Amino acid sequence: MIKYVFCINPGRCGSDYLTEIFLQAVNTTSYHENTPIMNGIPMREYNNGNPALLEELMPAKVKSMRKNGTRIYCETNHSFIKGWGWLLPDTYLDQKEIGVVILKRDPEKICRSLLRVHEIPGLTEWSRTWYLVPGSKKDLVPFTASQNKELTVKWYIEEVCKRAELYRNRFPDITYVECDLEELNDYDYVLSLFNRFGIKPGPSLRKVVGKRWNARSEWPRLPLEELLAQSDYRHIDTMEPVERDNCIADILDWIFTEKHQLISGLKRDMPMVGTYWTSVVALVAGLEQEIEKRFEIGIRFSETEYLIIYKILKRIDPLDISFAAGFLQEQPHLSLTYNYNWTNSVKQILKTLGVPGLLHTIWLMLQGAATRDGSHRAE
Repeated sequence: MIKYVFCINPGRCGSDYLTEIFLQAVNTTSYHENTPIMNGIPMREYNNGNPALLEELMPAKVKSMRKNGTRIYCETNHSFIKGWGWLLPDTYLDQKEIGVVILKRDPEKICRSLLRVHEIPGLTEWSRTWYLVPGSKKDLVPFTASQNKELTVKWYIEEVCKRAELYRNRFPDITYVECDLEELNDYDYVLSLFNRFGIKPGPSLRKVVGKRWNARSEWPRLPLEELLAQSDYRHIDTMEPVERDNCIADILDWIFTEKHQLISGLKRDMPMVGTYWTSVVALVAGLEQEIEKRFEIGIRFSETEYLIIYKILKRIDPLDISFAAGFLQEQPHLSLTYNYNWTNSVKQILKTLGVPGLLHTIWLMLQGAATRDGSHRAE
């Protein structure tokens, strides 16, 4: 009998949509990325042959999964195949209790989507938190695409596919369903998927199947040629830290002075715990070409993109929930680190944002902000 359903996928192929589909069942509890998310440094270390940090998190992860009572626990987190999914079978869960959806999509579409949202494996601290870092010890596919964004993304997609094959061979008693995003848009196919795992559809399922989810529309849909084009300017991440920090300060002054109407129009993303993150990303993404021409520097596909985003967030709402996981250091120079591996949201908010942050989050909840699964994005 299946008690747990997970998903092997590289991201940008419908995993959040699958979360919503599973939510429409009468006998499931469904998450996109339940805490601890099991990514970041523990995941990175695991892929370099050091599993200790990830193993330390496993009891907390399994405990969070077992809070579902008699319901089937579903989680579509793409960090599963990058680390903790290898530690679950036999040690914590019987293989026969596990179902896994191997979710696929046209690799060219995944590649274009990752390029569009500027998430290149290994390029920034953000991407190293969420994706595989090329050249890690556990890599199955040799990496030879240094400095090429498109080939790096294609390497990553192939690496996840190879890991899916190895996982299936290593754990043969797990129940697997391999499907692609297009199949999930077919109601009858979804019913057959549910039947395979013993999931019972609810009356709202038909309304959800085929609906677009997590489109990441804050990032503009630029032509592939433009995404891959080299900047005409010096890349900001090649600057010395002091010079870069001064440049960021100038960019921020320009945004808050010349684009104050855009700043005043920023809105909270209530399904994502009321954060301004989505609006600020859209603001920065929409201004990047203008920033590059005005300041004669390249900022796309950079660590500095995220520094600018977090600096804007800090100015408009220093208690934004993003700061419960993203840590902006000002000294000695601007830098960012991330930690999504906490086990108690209230304790994490108190630790990072203090009592004012907790009260702020409670206020947002009273205004209608969703807090159950902040990574589950409705569109």
